[in-house]
Amino acid sequence: MAQYTQEQKVRLMALSGDVLMATLLIDRNDNVGTMREFRDGIKYIANAKKKYPHNALIQDMIVGADKSIQEVQTYTVGERQSAVWAYQKRIDETISILANDEEAEEFKRVLVELAQAVAGAAGFGIFGSGEKVSVAEATFINALKRRLGVS
Repeated sequence: MAQYTQEQKVRLMALSGDVLMATLLIDRNDNVGTMREFRDGIKYIANAKKKYPHNALIQDMIVGADKSIQEVQTYTVGERQSAVWAYQKRIDETISILANDEEAEEFKRVLVELAQAVAGAAGFGIFGSGEKVSVAEATFINALKRRLGVS
């Protein structure tokens, strides 16, 4: 396992929340769809911790987000876009501190799978029905894969 400073650890712990929120905010769903995406993201993180019990980066991931689901549901289109840009900037900055070891590679895969789980949780139809992964979500996930070096 790589040695990270305390500041770096804090930033890495928050990365899961940043990925969850960026994916959640990419598109506007109805309230039920947004709740399903949020719930599936939280559930994915909890399951990843069980799947990778010896990976400290995954074990330290924050199971949650820095905004409440109710707050997210009231965002205007402009607020959503500004938040997505801010989360993407933080993701890019934080990715740069990751080591290049097995633990970091597992962590990167989990982050991509988290984005996929959130995007695939709900579509644009009533109560989250319909096509699950939008073009904007797919574009974000593919960019995240490239940034992380995950295929």
